[in-house]
Order: sequence, then structure tokens, then C-alpha cells
Amino acid sequence: MCRRENYEPSFTEDFKTAVSDPYFVDKTIFLKEYIDDGFCGEATVIMRPRGFGKTLTLSMVKTFFEKTDEDTSLYFKDLAIWSCGEKYTSEQGKYPVVYIDLTDLSCETYEEMEERFAEKMSAEFLRHTELSEKGALDEYWLRRYEEIVEKKSKLLGKSVKLLTELLYECDKVKPIILVDGFEVPLIAGVEHGYYKNAFYFFRNMYSSSMKGNDFEESGLIFGEFYTVLADDFSGFNNVLPDTLVSRDYADGFGFTKDEVRTLLAKFGKEKNFAEVRRWYGGYNMENRENGFVELFNPDSVIRYLKNGCRAECYRDKVYVSRAMDGVFAAGRNYDKESLKKFLNGESELCRIKEIVNFGCIEEYCDYCQLLFMSGYLTREKIIYREYNDECYDVMIPNREIWEIFAKCAKAHGYEVCEPQK
Repeated sequence: MCRRENYEPSFTEDFKTAVSDPYFVDKTIFLKEYIDDGFCGEATVIMRPRGFGKTLTLSMVKTFFEKTDEDTSLYFKDLAIWSCGEKYTSEQGKYPVVYIDLTDLSCETYEEMEERFAEKMSAEFLRHTELSEKGALDEYWLRRYEEIVEKKSKLLGKSVKLLTELLYECDKVKPIILVDGFEVPLIAGVEHGYYKNAFYFFRNMYSSSMKGNDFEESGLIFGEFYTVLADDFSGFNNVLPDTLVSRDYADGFGFTKDEVRTLLAKFGKEKNFAEVRRWYGGYNMENRENGFVELFNPDSVIRYLKNGCRAECYRDKVYVSRAMDGVFAAGRNYDKESLKKFLNGESELCRIKEIVNFGCIEEYCDYCQLLFMSGYLTREKIIYREYNDECYDVMIPNREIWEIFAKCAKAHGYEVCEPQK
């Protein structure tokens, strides 16, 4: 499993601050694509590896759409989205936004998780000061509002839906729901033995707020793994998933080659591109034209620049995955030969499913799937595609990830040599 504790990104995750940061890369075209493709009342679930800018992007979405007293258009007028036309700029600052941050909801007990979620919802209700204004709510709605604020509600799982209703009652504009850290409380549930309780709690929360909710304009959920919480059997089955094996938003997360070249040029380091690509590039995403776009890990690229252009393994210092141990602990000879191929820079055939079942991570292929979705492996090409089941040639994307593989392999008694490729 993958942890978020002790992780601090190399770049600010607050969009308003990020736009003036020297390492800022304009990814606002994502807003255009989201309005074109996902802004339709359905919940869009986007899964990307750690360090690929998910939280910053969600902050950008919140800043763009949220209706506030501040004129937030000033943060976008010099960026790509503002040249896309009135269809897009007219959506700026138009909607109430419900923002749910689950990235730190990694608790040891289910009771603690519920308590911390109640605190988050209380704070989110209070953030919407328009609800507390005199006369904004009648007696019935005010009582329900106060139950959440005072953390006394017996319907905590439906608090997100309640907030959308209250916001709609205020000005008759449907809110947008944003969620970050989709899988974090579920992983904690697996690790600490309350997975089923967490599963049912969040299934009910998403189902009530994002399925058949007449008071929701749109929903956008970010995380690392697309879990069984969002499948045809869970009751939350109206989502539009976008994972590493999808074609939408291919270059919306991570840096493209052109973006890396531009960033390096800003610091006079254009000649370092080959080194940066070898260490932090190599992530292949299929785009809508059936081609592939190569991506770089933004977090590592920025750490590289901030650290005097020293090429080393930055991800290993901030990110640990139990999936890696699970792969190397596999005892079958075929599995060991597969790992040797990865360490030698070769590709290996692998079946990848979009949906990860955290309640059943046992086999070598399960761990490989986790490694793929968390950015430790990347695809080289598609062998075949079926519904929810695709087979690829996968390989280690770059030197940084190879270093992590090699370190773990040595810890499990493997002999490791420099890759021949």
C-alpha cells in the first residue's frame, strides 16, 4: 500500500500562490477539457501517481469555478485558459464549491476516521459564510446546518449532499463537489482492520452526493488508485474514470517534454534535458489520437532543479510503497524472472485492470498493478484491450524508479547489476 504521511511536495499546492512561483507550469488547459468533457453532472474520477500535481490541479479548479467576494479571474488572465474564449471564461467564479480533502484521513481506527471526517465537514460548512448569514436558512435547514457544525449529526455520511442542498437553497446555483485523496481512508482501513466499515461509509457518501443528486452541478474526484468503491456493484456506478490506462487528460498531469524544456530554459539548463529525461521521464500515456505522450514526474524534476541539478533519487526519500515489498516477496520462479527483466531495463507482459480491490491484494499480479498505478512501472505498448482488462508491455520508466527497485531487490536478496539497456 502507499502512504501519504510525511510527504511534502516540492512545489506549493495552493494555486493562488503557485502562479507566481518560478517553477510554475501552466496546466490550465485542463479546465477547458474538463468543461468540454466532464462538466455534465456526472462524477469524474481521475487517478494519477504521487507527485504529478493532483492537489495543485484541484486547487486550480476550485479557484477557477468558486464564487467568492474576491475577483479570482486575475489568477487566470495571463494563462492559457483565458485565450480559449467566452465559453470557458464565462464559467469562472460562477459556482459554490464543496471541497473535501481526504489526503490526511489515514486513521488507526474507524471511530477516529469518523471523528476526523466530522471535523472536516464542520470546517467546510463554516467556510461557507453565506450559510450563517441572518435569514439565509429557515428553521429546518438551520437546525441541520448546526448539527454538522457542532459535530452532532447522526447522518454524517450524507453531510456532503446536505451541504449541496443548503448552498443551492441560498442562491439557486448548483455546487461543484471536489474530493482529494479518494483512496487514502480505504488504504488505512485495510492496514488497520476496518476496511469494510470505511468502504460502506464512503460508498454511501459518494452515492448520495454524486449519484442522482439534483443539487449538484458536477463532481471531480482525485486520487491514486481507482478502487472497487467506484464500480458497477457498489452503488456508486455513474462515474467517468480516468486512470493511467485511459486516453483523456493524457497531458493534464505530469510535465510533457516541451514543458520540461521550457522550465529548464528558464533556469539556463537546456543542456540538462537528456539527463532529466533519463532520470525522471519515461511515463507513457495514450492520448485521444491513439498516440502516446511521454510524461515526467513534476515533483522530481523540480527537486532536481532546486538541488543544483543533482540527478538522484528524490522520490525514494518521500514515498514508500508496500507494493514493492509484495512484488519482491513473491516466490515463484516466473515472478523472479519477470523482476530480473525489469531490473535489466526490459519490458514484460502484464495484465492491468483499472479497478484495485484493496480488500484482496495477494498475488504478484495484484502488486504489479499497484506499482503500475503508482508510477513505478509504465506501459510500452498495448497488446490487447477488453472491458476493464488490458494487457501491456510494461517496464521501469526511468533511472529514479530503477534505483528504488534495485534497493528493494537487494534487501530481498537479489543480485543487482546495472541494466544492459
